[in-house]
Amino acid sequence: ARATVGGDDGLLSELLAIYIGEAIGLMKEIRYAIDETDFGTIRKAAHTLKGASLSTGAIATSQLAEQVEAADSEIPEEQLSDLIVQLDMSVQKVIDDAKDFIEKTG
Repeated sequence: ARATVGGDDGLLSELLAIYIGEAIGLMKEIRYAIDETDFGTIRKAAHTLKGASLSTGAIATSQLAEQVEAADSEIPEEQLSDLIVQLDMSVQKVIDDAKDFIEKTG
């Protein structure tokens, strides 16, 4: 992620702060869309989360978001639920790490 901002820790802190807010909102959107069985919204939110995660260097989170993005109505509900739990835990770890970084550099 530092390469994305040219090694500027202040700018990276700003990027991470934006990511935190965006990721929280996108996960809420994904959870709501699952409750509504709205795969269009699931795909859109997961796609956005995939790109945001990639921009912060959260490769594993981006890959999980990509798997959620690829889900369709044929995926068993339990499998989709497991994917969402994994994605949620991964996003939370990135958020925790981002908050730690912001606190240390702020």
